[in-house]
Amino acid sequence: MSDGSSPAIVAAEGPGGGTAEAAEYARYEATSAAPPPDRSPVTLIDQDPSDMAYRSIREYGHVRDEVDLVVPVKTLDRAKTRLAGATGDPVTHAALALALALDTVSAALRAEGVRRVFAVTSDPAVAAEMAALGVESIPEPPQPGLNAALRHGAQALGSPRVGALQADLPALRPEELAAAIELAGRRRAFVPDRQNTGTTLLLAAPNADLDPRFGEDSAAKHVSSGATPLLGPWPTLRCDVDTPEDLRVASGLGLGEQTSKVIVISATK
Repeated sequence: MSDGSSPAIVAAEGPGGGTAEAAEYARYEATSAAPPPDRSPVTLIDQDPSDMAYRSIREYGHVRDEVDLVVPVKTLDRAKTRLAGATGDPVTHAALALALALDTVSAALRAEGVRRVFAVTSDPAVAAEMAALGVESIPEPPQPGLNAALRHGAQALGSPRVGALQADLPALRPEELAAAIELAGRRRAFVPDRQNTGTTLLLAAPNADLDPRFGEDSAAKHVSSGATPLLGPWPTLRCDVDTPEDLRVASGLGLGEQTSKVIVISATK
């Protein structure tokens, strides 16, 4: 438990029962003077079972509020520019950027605790592919930037609880996303990337603003905003893909179907 001076790290035990990953993230404890989140037991409020606007799952003696996730996807000509060298040509590059997003969303749709996935994109091709998965999309707002897109999506959803999931997690396993949502409880919380500097998942507290702080050093910025860092044995949730090296790491974890197809096509050229 935190001493009250900074948000506490919440770490899920790995297969060996340890929480060694928390140590590597301890430096973030000193970055914020915000008080720790409320850790009092959650009381389940009586809800009409037919009310789909706000459902809870009772599991293993805990209550987990379902989350609506916003996934931002740039137009394919602007997406993943640092991966251009991994594909060799603009057409394959666009196919890879799309595949990353589709594998991410497909996994999120299968995760327990996720009620809905909502895309923010101005690319008609992306919107069409998302629709084929049953995912609604809205165009990006006039204001540029990832955080503006996420705020736009969260506002359009108008959900009791929202989260932001990066669109470049091609190895994502649904059970890892579900475990992170479970560990977060009702806190404002986030999952750092594998370098411990970025953010792959941000969860708002119920009935609270998303308040995204994505960009350079987003992990530290989210801590400063009062979000609790979540650590667990979730390599696929923490492996976002921005560079060819990231893609190699994700390949070692096991890529989703769409990304695997593009990699095979690229390798034959």
